[in-house]
Amino acid sequence: MYIWSVLEVFLNQNQKFIFKQKRKISHNYKSNLYGLIVSKISKVPIVATLHGWTNESLKIKLYEMLDKVVIRGMDCIVAVSSSINEKLKRMGLEKKTFFIPNGVDTERFNSLNCQADLRHFYGLNESDLVIGSVGRLTSEKGFIFLIKAFAKVHSKISNLKLLIIGDGPLREILEKEIAKLNLKEKIILAGYRKDIESFYPLMDIFVLPSLSEGLPLVLLEAMSVGLPVIATRVGGIPYVAGNGEAILVPPASIEELEKAILFLIKNPFLRKELGKKAKERVTSQFSLKKCLEEYLKVYKSLAN
Repeated sequence: MYIWSVLEVFLNQNQKFIFKQKRKISHNYKSNLYGLIVSKISKVPIVATLHGWTNESLKIKLYEMLDKVVIRGMDCIVAVSSSINEKLKRMGLEKKTFFIPNGVDTERFNSLNCQADLRHFYGLNESDLVIGSVGRLTSEKGFIFLIKAFAKVHSKISNLKLLIIGDGPLREILEKEIAKLNLKEKIILAGYRKDIESFYPLMDIFVLPSLSEGLPLVLLEAMSVGLPVIATRVGGIPYVAGNGEAILVPPASIEELEKAILFLIKNPFLRKELGKKAKERVTSQFSLKKCLEEYLKVYKSLAN
């Protein structure tokens, strides 16, 4: 009964908001079921942005099964990666699907100028080479593989630190693994940070070890500031990486991550060139301005 009461309040509030603001289009990023119901009651066309399905747990699998039914009722679906776009086509939804990659604020994520006090706070010495990553501490983000790969690299090169920004349900498990590897002084789990743009400049190499992805914003952010990137070949990552703007490795491969990290550590000139190419690609192809222009085209098509 409580669930239905909450649902009723949610629907009433959102329907009143749509009528009061005289909205012509509803755009949904989460809770597609609620959004669809409100849109049908209010007789307002709805757009849903789809970032993908992770199959992370039984609960999420059930939710995603429902979501795959719900999105069929949308007036328009935006896929943020080519892999999601292909999935929607296979579901017979190509006529209502648009492919619009995520965009990043290239003005906010623009500089690699580091704050000395922040570096000091996390115990990063001038001689330290920092491997960095950003994301929720969940299984599909693959941080356990990055930590194990880092341990192997650290056994060969000692002046390394691993900085992971983000929080999540696997934090305790990752902390135990770090302690088991005797790397508590070398691996920093900094937790969730709103001022994420302040942390990319602390990094020398950005690694994204995901097992599944849509089109990750953190990848765009890291490339936008000019970091050399190592990432797994999943979801929309190869599309962002383009023609050699990042080093791609298979998912869940400790050995390949180790090789790629060692390769970049030993090639500082290549790190600089990769960072430069990455910044150029994101600025030209994945700016927030370009993304918003594409969404505006979708809105106009629905409004007309």
